[in-house]
Amino acid sequence: MTEWWNERDAISKIDAEFRRQAGIATPLELERLTPAYQRDRAAAVQRLEREASLELRVQFNRMVTASQKATDARRRESERWDAGRLNAEMQLADIEILKALTKVGPSGLAAVLAKAEATGDIHVKRAVAAKISSIQGRWEPGSPERMDLQGLTRRAQSVLDQLQVTPEIVAADAALTDASLQVSEASRMVRGSLDTLDLPAAEVRGLLDRVQIHHAAEAGGWRTTVSVDWPAEK
Repeated sequence: MTEWWNERDAISKIDAEFRRQAGIATPLELERLTPAYQRDRAAAVQRLEREASLELRVQFNRMVTASQKATDARRRESERWDAGRLNAEMQLADIEILKALTKVGPSGLAAVLAKAEATGDIHVKRAVAAKISSIQGRWEPGSPERMDLQGLTRRAQSVLDQLQVTPEIVAADAALTDASLQVSEASRMVRGSLDTLDLPAAEVRGLLDRVQIHHAAEAGGWRTTVSVDWPAEK
């Protein structure tokens, strides 16, 4: 398959050569040169549009497939949990946590979390970690108790992440991120080339209009979200 950017470069060379020849040609020579130029350029444009369209479709399909795999990974993670069992463990966790806070204070939560982790039971670990991670400040900011609590809530959140963000989800998210970047880059390059060469390319531009790229500020920089209006392959 000829890469679409090769055709982009070919069109640029065809244009440059025609300008060079037109600059030194007589009116009669220019009249003879023009049909060949128009024919060669039209053929290259046709190839570019065909290859760019194919490239975008391939990238769209890849991204849609990656998105579906990420969704499936989260569905499988969710299906691991027994809702009734988890709710019961949540209630028991409330009792354990209240008992620890009443008798020892926030430092006592460390033992509760360690005990839950030692069971190896995902329902017990999730229930206790979820409850501890959601505890709001009950002590003055800067106090030893508040600092202990902050450390424990971070540790509990880490336990939750390890339970719910499975290796399959991590891999699927990474693949989706890569596919999204490929769609973004391909769209940027194709659109830029069409604009530079001043090509209408209605079909290709129609495909480009299916891509939405959003930039949002967040802590530490910007987050880019790419979406594409494209059906999944059947």
